[in-house]
Formats: sequence, C-alpha cells, structure tokens
Amino acid sequence: MKARVQGSLCFMFILLLLLSTRAHAGDPYYRMMHNDQNVLALGEITQLDENECVVTVSECIVSKQGPSWRTHYTPEKMVFELSNFSYMYVKELAQEGDLVLVSADRVKGSKDRYTIACGCYRVSSLDREVLTIVLPNTASESIKAIVTCIEWFLRSDGMYTEFFHDIDGNTWLRLDEDYESDNVIMIYPPQENE
Repeated sequence: MKARVQGSLCFMFILLLLLSTRAHAGDPYYRMMHNDQNVLALGEITQLDENECVVTVSECIVSKQGPSWRTHYTPEKMVFELSNFSYMYVKELAQEGDLVLVSADRVKGSKDRYTIACGCYRVSSLDREVLTIVLPNTASESIKAIVTCIEWFLRSDGMYTEFFHDIDGNTWLRLDEDYESDNVIMIYPPQENE
C-alpha cells in the first residue's frame, strides 16, 4: 500500500512539473532568432564551383534575445562546402548572384569556413526593410507563417523574437516577454487593411 501511494505521489509530482514548465521549441527559426549560431548574415553568393560556395557578407544580425556573445563579429566572407549548402523550403540549387540569409557556425580552427547552423534562406533583397524570403508557389500556410516570423524579426533589427501559432492557423507576435500579457498582434495571415 505504501509503495502504491509513493508511486502515485511521484507520478503526480512529475505531471505537475511537466505541466508547469515553459518549454521553447527547438525549431530552426526559433533557434536562429535567439542567437543559436556564430553568425546570422545577409549576403550574396559571389563564387560557386563544384566544391565550394562563397557568400560575401553585407551585414550581420544579432538577436536581442539569447546569448549575444556568440555573434560579436562580422566576417567579410563565408565559405561553405557545396554539399552542406541548401535552401530551406526551396528545392532550387544555389547560383552565383543569389541573395541569402544564412545562419552559420564557424568550422573549428578556420577563419572563413562555415557550416549551416539553423538554415539558409534565399531572399529578394539585402535591405531588411523590404526583403522577402523566396518561397515556391506551393508553400504551405504553416511555412508562410514561419517565414513571416523571420521577416518580422529581421525588420525589427532582432527585437521581435517571440511568436506563437494558434489552433485557427493564425500567427501572433508577442510584443513583450510577459507570457500572461495580452500585448500581441496577429501577423499572419495578412490582414485586409495592410
């Protein structure tokens, strides 16, 4: 009897712990917006051959959330092994002249060699105020919602990092860090008056 009561109490304690803990997803876009990479950069593919892809960096973005000590420098160029370089959500192969947003980690012991950390996205411009992330016409609504979050993050200079999706398919931006606050705005789907 005593063992049964202890087992029940242990189960209830674990259940209470699980239900009261806030967990953030390990999605690549969440990790990217919380500095889970060495460099988050906008740039252009300036050289491409059968082995390497070179991105010339225009600017680096640092999130206002997460460990900012990881992103404290702006490399001039980033060299990737071509076999490790692909776009998120797009099946197209990289080409010289493509504009990209790339989350990257530096290869240990190297000055300019990198691997993709939290994704690489093809973008329409290097100007964060007007860029859009390139998607195929067949992109799902959930992918469009994720991309909208990334675009809001970029346009806010790394200030907006807290987004959530509701059961109705809407995506919301939390304007402060108080999770109990109603200080939110819907960012996806786009509203008629925007």
